[in-house]
Amino acid sequence: MATKLRVIGGALKGRPIQVPPRTRPTLALVRRGIFDHLGRGVVGARVLDLFAGTGAMGIEALSRGAERVWFVERSSAALKILRKNLGSLGLLEQARVIPMNVMDLLDGPPPEPFHLVFVDPPYGFRAWERLFELLWSWVIPDGLVVSEASRRDRFPGTERWEKTWERTYGETCVRIHRRLPRDL
Repeated sequence: MATKLRVIGGALKGRPIQVPPRTRPTLALVRRGIFDHLGRGVVGARVLDLFAGTGAMGIEALSRGAERVWFVERSSAALKILRKNLGSLGLLEQARVIPMNVMDLLDGPPPEPFHLVFVDPPYGFRAWERLFELLWSWVIPDGLVVSEASRRDRFPGTERWEKTWERTYGETCVRIHRRLPRDL
C-alpha cells in the first residue's frame, strides 16, 4: 500500500501525493527549504523533474505557478502512482510523463529549454559529471538545477555551472547550480 505525502505550498497546499513502496520521496522539510530558496522563480517556469518517482517536486512546482513540468521516470510502479497523482490533482494538462531512462532522454536533443531542473537519483548515483554535461543544452542560460544526493555521495565540480546554494538535511544534501550564461 502506498503512503502519502502532502503538497506543502501554493494552490494545491495540503492535497495528498501518493508514494509507491520502496521509494525515497523528498521530505516536506527538504521541499520547503528548496522552494523557500527558489521563491517566485518557479512562477511561469518550464520544469524538468528527473528521476521523478512520485512527482512531488514537479507537483510542488506546478502548485506554485510553474507553466509546465516534464516528469521523467522509468519504474513502472512509480509511473503508475505518478500518473494517478497528476490526475487526482488535475495537473495532466500541464504535465508530460516520459517513461524512460533519464540519461537516454538527455542524450538526445532537447525539445525546448527548461528554466528549472530537479534531479533526485537513487543514492550512490555515479554519473553526475555526465548528467551535468548533458543538461547543458537542456537548460536556459542562468537556469537552475536542484540536485539531491546522499551527503556521502561524491559530487564533482564543474566549470559550466556555478553552485549557488547547498544545504544538508540529515542524510540528504541539496545543491543548486546555475547554468553559466556562456560556454567556457
